[in-house]
Amino acid sequence: MLWRACFAFLVSAVSAQPPLLTGLAVAQAIRGSTLDPAECYRVRDAAFSRGGIRFYLTDGYLIFGKPIAGRVATAVFTAEIEGGDAELLLLPPDTSERRSLASYTGEPNLNEHFSAGVLVFTDSTGEELRKSLRERSPEMGVVLADSWNSVTRNLAGSFETRIALDFLSVTPSPGVFFAAVKGKRLGNFDVVFDPRNEEQVLIGQTTFRDDRAFFDTWTSFRANSRSEALAPPSRGFGGEL
Repeated sequence: MLWRACFAFLVSAVSAQPPLLTGLAVAQAIRGSTLDPAECYRVRDAAFSRGGIRFYLTDGYLIFGKPIAGRVATAVFTAEIEGGDAELLLLPPDTSERRSLASYTGEPNLNEHFSAGVLVFTDSTGEELRKSLRERSPEMGVVLADSWNSVTRNLAGSFETRIALDFLSVTPSPGVFFAAVKGKRLGNFDVVFDPRNEEQVLIGQTTFRDDRAFFDTWTSFRANSRSEALAPPSRGFGGEL
């Protein structure tokens, strides 16, 4: 009778454990992912940096995605409100990259105000942003989720393999950061910071020529860890604010 009691205990203990995550389970979660209206916040003067790319979320709303495999991997920021604004700043580290950037944008430094951005990340972006968020706005969250769910899901799907790799890794992963930005002057463009790449920073834009899609790389380079320090936007950085 004792062995039966022990066996029953082991069965109950095993069944109480959370199910083992698989790549398929993460992929299915990504494909069905949605934004979380309860996790929408009014943002004022939030800032963060990735590989020397500096983001300033001056005024707007930020909504996080529902967790995928227990971790948040997406968010959307919008400044499309009265007085809303956000800004992205970048100074490429060498002359050749500044020339490359200027050939596409007209300026050697990137100083772009933007009205919206979709974020996909497996690094600490979510935790960093939460530190500066206080004011929840679930009512706006419903509006933003309805407007941005499909876009966010499609972009997260582009990183399906990487999200699964980082979330299922048994060793700590440096994580990837991606932002699809709606610039006020330059239109839609992409920002990537991936520590796994030889050139960790990449910024570019999808364009169409002769009915075919091309990706124009504006600039790409190795990140300098010293460039991670945040500083207030400067009139001398890339133009007047």
